[in-house]
Amino acid sequence: MADESCKSSTFQITKIIMRMNYYLVIGHACDEESEWQFTNSDKELTNDFLEEKFTQSSLEELGYDADSSKEVYIDFIFKSNSPIEINYG
Repeated sequence: MADESCKSSTFQITKIIMRMNYYLVIGHACDEESEWQFTNSDKELTNDFLEEKFTQSSLEELGYDADSSKEVYIDFIFKSNSPIEINYG
């Protein structure tokens, strides 16, 4: 008679791969130096969302209210499925 405690169980291991999206937004406020902002997300982000986030962050960093009439310009939006690295100098 087989020993019930010796039975082996097979477990199925499911690997969940979360695809990460990396974004780099480069722009500037009127009469200010260019700046950039990194964002990453496991969801797809729209350009409108990225522009709004960059604009709010830029104005806040410069000491302006979000309702300010200061113009913020978006120069580039880059998207990658691997981390983005900037080499400058």
